[in-house]
Amino acid sequence: VKSNAYGHGLIETAKIFLESGANWLSVNALYEAKKMRKNGIDCPILILGYVPLESLKEALEIDARMIVYNRETIERLNKEAVALGKKAKIHIKVETGNNRQGVLPEELADFAKYVQSFSNIEIEGMSTHFANIEDTTDHSYARAQIEKFLKAEKILNEIGINIQIKHCA
Repeated sequence: VKSNAYGHGLIETAKIFLESGANWLSVNALYEAKKMRKNGIDCPILILGYVPLESLKEALEIDARMIVYNRETIERLNKEAVALGKKAKIHIKVETGNNRQGVLPEELADFAKYVQSFSNIEIEGMSTHFANIEDTTDHSYARAQIEKFLKAEKILNEIGINIQIKHCA
């Protein structure tokens, strides 16, 4: 339902999806997650966009999950989670070729170990974002991105981290 469900109405669409069997919803920004909570939506909500450091406490207060790919967010998120007595659930974004944001596969093991050094953060999932899936009929680049994503998952498995939720968009 991100970005006002692309113009279809955030709350209206969220309710339809939940009534139809969805058990998670994703939004782009914290304000959308807050609006959903204020309207009684209590399922897990994943914020796909960047959550500024000064807003991490608010995200935790409404039990939102977040996409994370940098150490400064991890540090602040843990600090806020400790203060609130909560466990932050994160999804690590892996850079597979969109070249905007994410943890490079060769840095993934170190980043995941770093995350695990914080007591109040749980790695719940991992994700990536396709670079050019809508504007082409040649999906070879997207297939290459999926291969990188699967290799990233293998990297984590090899160091004993089993990711339960994996998603690409």
